[in-house]
Amino acid sequence: MTSAIFSTVVMYCIITFDGSRASSPVQPPVPPWAFPVLLDPDAVVCFSDGAWTLGSSLGGMGWVFKDPSGAILAQGSASSAFLPSALAAEASAIKLALLAAKAADYENLTCFSDCQELILLLKTNGLSNEIQGLLLDIRFLVSSFAWVNFLYVPRAQNSEADLLAKSSLSGCVAPIVGD
Repeated sequence: MTSAIFSTVVMYCIITFDGSRASSPVQPPVPPWAFPVLLDPDAVVCFSDGAWTLGSSLGGMGWVFKDPSGAILAQGSASSAFLPSALAAEASAIKLALLAAKAADYENLTCFSDCQELILLLKTNGLSNEIQGLLLDIRFLVSSFAWVNFLYVPRAQNSEADLLAKSSLSGCVAPIVGD
């Protein structure tokens, strides 16, 4: 990998010297979500999140697309009247984000999620009875892109997608079960 293909998004300090004492460190502008990770300068960055309520099985999903500098390109959200788990909500959020990315003709994606279990399943081709259908859907969608990378992001750095997921969850109406 050459630096022309990949850039490292890291916070760094440039220290200049004035005689025998160092001046204060100067920090270049870095997107607020940035942390040490390799990003392709041509890739779209995607943040996704799922929200889920145990009692009603309602699910909300949110996603945000950004360019590598952190500018928002697009965002979306959806809700579901029934999801079996929080993991299913997280996987549904990634699936819907991939569908939106495909519709927008994005070719290269770096997808961030705050669900470590899901990222591990996607990176290792793992199996999960709970969400196996969603995993197969995601893997099929990934094949329609030039490349997709899945990475974990701390929850605090996924707040925009989290807000979209929770907002869509609040607008979802539970199905009426009975006669």
